[in-house]
This record gives sequence, C-alpha cells and structure tokens, in this order.
Amino acid sequence: MSPRPRAPRPQTSRPPGERRAHGPDGASGEAGFVLVSILSVVMLFVAVATGLAIKARLHALQTAHLREAAAYGALADGAALFVVDALREVSKPDKAAPQDPAAAEPIPVNGLPLDCPMPRASSAGGPPASTSARIVLRVVDAGGLVDLNAAPEPMMTAVFGAAGLDAATASTLATEIGTVRTPKDAASGTAVRSGSFLDPSEVRVLRNVAAARRVLPLLTVDNPRPAFDLAVTDRFARTLLPRDAPLLPSLRPYLAPSRGEVFRIEVWFVAADGAVRASRGATAAFQDGRAEMPRIRAWSRLSDVTGPPNEAAGAGTEPGRVTALCTALRDALGPQR
Repeated sequence: MSPRPRAPRPQTSRPPGERRAHGPDGASGEAGFVLVSILSVVMLFVAVATGLAIKARLHALQTAHLREAAAYGALADGAALFVVDALREVSKPDKAAPQDPAAAEPIPVNGLPLDCPMPRASSAGGPPASTSARIVLRVVDAGGLVDLNAAPEPMMTAVFGAAGLDAATASTLATEIGTVRTPKDAASGTAVRSGSFLDPSEVRVLRNVAAARRVLPLLTVDNPRPAFDLAVTDRFARTLLPRDAPLLPSLRPYLAPSRGEVFRIEVWFVAADGAVRASRGATAAFQDGRAEMPRIRAWSRLSDVTGPPNEAAGAGTEPGRVTALCTALRDALGPQR
C-alpha cells in the first residue's frame, strides 16, 4: 500500500523590507541596543553641559576676582597719591626750616608704619557698620640712605664699617661698588659710563654679595648727594648702625640734613580677615621745596606674602598728627566693603 502524499505547507508572505527575527529574543535585543545608544547620547550631553557650566562658573569667579583686585589696587594707588600730596603741602619755600625735619611731616618719613582703620560700608547703604579693613602706610626719605651711585668710596667704607663689616670687607665692598658703577676702558683706563645701579637689589651682581646683602637696607639710588641724614634714616636700616653713629668721627664728614626731595612710599590694603588685598610702592620726587607737583619715578607691587610691618600703629609718633592724616584719608577714600 503506497503512502499518502503529504499536503504542501501554506506559504506566508512578509511585507517588503521586514526582517526575520533570529531566535525568540531578537526583538528585545534590538530594543536594548537602541536604549544603550540613547543613554550614551544623554550621558554625553550631560557631560558637555556640566563642563560648560563649570567653565562659566570659573569664568565668573575669575572676572569677579579681577574686578575686586582692580578695586583694591585703585584704593592702594589712591592712598599712595594721597600721601604724596600730603608731603607736598607740608613744606613751602617761604616756610622756615623746623628744628626737627621729621616733626614737620604729616607722616613719619623714617619708615615707621602707620595703621589707618578704614570704615566698612553697611549692606543697607546707611552709615558705616564697623571699622575693620585698614590701610598701612610707610614712607622713607631717601635722604637718610647711602646712594650707590653718588656716595664716594671712602663714605661707603665708613658706613659699611659702622654697620658691622670688618675693615677689609668694608673697603673691598666699597671698591667693588665703585668699579661696577664706573667701569673703565681696558686700553685707556678712563671711565666709559657712570651711575649704572638702577635699583639697590642690583648688588646681587657683586662678588661679595653676602656682605652687600647685610648692608642692603642702608642703600638707595635716589639720594644724589654724597651725604645722608641719620634723623630720617629708615628705622630698620638705623638698627644696623650704633646708637652713637652721629658722633663717630668716621661718619661725621658725611652727615647732612635731608633736602626732602625723594620719598619711597609703601601702601598695603588689609581686609577684615587680615589678608593683604593690594600693595603698592611708589617713588616720588619733589623739586623747588615741594612747591610744585611731584613726579612719580616708579610704581611697584610689594610682596603680599610678607605683608606690612608688624609694628604697633602710631607707636612713637604724635597721635594728633597721625589721627588727622588717617581721618583725611578715610574721608578721601570713603567706606570700604
């Protein structure tokens, strides 16, 4: 008996472009692949957006910091110019010279720091809320220092010896300074230039740099006379010399009253938290008895790391004079934040 023929299986038609799933989980596999792709795009978008937000925040902080630094710097500059103007007004050609030149100054010119409290503006715009920030001022008369370019070698030898250097080292250092500032032509033996020191820190080029650094506080390049005035010598530099220095025979030929022509002015703006927000140094030169407007020879930025000197505000000065200067400075600059 012959087998019965099997009926053909019916053919099912698929729409064009439809792909057959491979295995029972084919549809879920395609869905998972799409989900991972979408998550990757979302994560990339979040990362880019976060990066842009961080950059924008950093840019805003940097801009605010620069704006704050510029504001504090302007206050320090204004305080320096205020002191220059105060020094100009104190001495006129028709005024008699005082017994003590330093006593006639509105601010000590021997490096004694003055600490002027500054009122802090209230948040509501009313009267000052408190006195917290402060401006520290320091002025040094260049006439009380020894000029690297103007002082003769015997004068420098005498000063260096009085400052504690032994006679041989003092003489060698003075000779070396004279050689550096007036180098001579090897063939003719004549000086080819003079006044080569532009800043006292240039003593680092000397061979005996260790000895030069010991007497560095006594040096300047802004006293064009072969003499100096111990009455207005920088307080720190004065400690390098003995108390009876005015009586030493080796120094007496080189002592003369200062003309009060060039001053070094230093300003620190100290915030309420004790941080130095700005610092400025200025060298002001006067002429004709300070009757004319001074000339600012140089501006510089002081070290914010060391900060202002740690001496008591107004110590050893006339309180009324200091208070008047600080009050005028506060009125000129106004309340601070």
